[in-house]
Amino acid sequence: MFEYAKVNTFALAVDPANVNDAAIEKYYTAHRDSFNEESQVNLYYAKFPKVATADDEKVYYQQLIELKQKILASGNIAQSFAEEARIESDDEGSAQNGGDLGLFGHGQMVPEFDSVAFNTDSGMISDPVRTRYGYHMIFVEHKEGKDSTAKVKARHILKKIVPTIETLDLLAEKADSLKSTVTEKMSLAQAVKAFPGVEFDSTGLFKKGEMIPKIGYVSGAGRFAFTLGSKELVSERVENDDAYYLLAIKERTKKGVLPLATVKEKIATKITDSLRKAAAREYIVTAKQKLADTSSLANLKEIDQKLFSGITDTIAINGFVPGVGSNSKVAALAFISPEGKISNPVEFEGTYYIVKTLWKKNADKIDWASPEAKQISEQVKMKNMQRMYYGWYMNYKNHAKIKSNIDEIYLD
Repeated sequence: MFEYAKVNTFALAVDPANVNDAAIEKYYTAHRDSFNEESQVNLYYAKFPKVATADDEKVYYQQLIELKQKILASGNIAQSFAEEARIESDDEGSAQNGGDLGLFGHGQMVPEFDSVAFNTDSGMISDPVRTRYGYHMIFVEHKEGKDSTAKVKARHILKKIVPTIETLDLLAEKADSLKSTVTEKMSLAQAVKAFPGVEFDSTGLFKKGEMIPKIGYVSGAGRFAFTLGSKELVSERVENDDAYYLLAIKERTKKGVLPLATVKEKIATKITDSLRKAAAREYIVTAKQKLADTSSLANLKEIDQKLFSGITDTIAINGFVPGVGSNSKVAALAFISPEGKISNPVEFEGTYYIVKTLWKKNADKIDWASPEAKQISEQVKMKNMQRMYYGWYMNYKNHAKIKSNIDEIYLD
């Protein structure tokens, strides 16, 4: 069990004057090789999200109303409801069982569903009810118990609220209309201004084969982005499950060392983080000098807003500590520190900690002949074998003369 305190690095001010052009250029010159990259592309994108409209909701509501009327007219409500649920319900878990939800009590379903189910008479079908999952139509088979012991056996048909074909067609038409306005004299960035509500942004640089930032996988995007010599001003309409997109090239970088202008913002962040880290060490050293071993670290956060602090439960060395994590250098320090002494600072995950061990107990003597010890021994052997194999494989791969042309054939 130990107390700990760490510096809240984001509470430390960094003088912007120290993150200037001269410092950025100096860092770039000293670390030039670290900016050696494959060719990359930064895309503009206009996004048309595939989001259901209020009209779509009305469509699904009306579908369930008509389905209810069909079931009521069938003459056998229970059988007809189960048959329609197998065909019409979007609930993959219950549809194959005819929408059967079994017997449930109060609080086991979302509130809107719960309220309608318990207020619908046995043998009756509810009107559609909206929950976060979509529209449900509920058939109450029977009820039992009362008050706190009340339970309902029910079936349901779910219609998820997704864009209808009509809505998707309108979105596609809107995207095609925007594409048609792009010319050599009017870029996508300019043309999109005449289309209010369309999300417009850029992805940031990415390499061939990588997931596209902010968009994800979009069929056709890779081919548009990395087909050299392409004179297309804007892509064809492309899509994924989330949206339709139009794409345009914002920036290309050649294979090699990225230019300073491209990495300037990244370098500024690195310098700022480095300065904060140095300030954090200085801050924790100064804070420790003001403390005696009799001081408590756990309540320092109440005294100093630039520090986080706490006290652990009784934990193993690889145990989880809220605010710190598992298998941490901080816990390891606590295990080797004398009880009742405040440690020297230790760096962990970008900031500095001090710890004070309150109590510790060494592990019991290990019985090497025990089944547990033998099991761990076998696990270690397997891990070492895997590590050796991986090392051999990577060495073989790095020395093999293999050229892949898959990207020339299939970019997406």
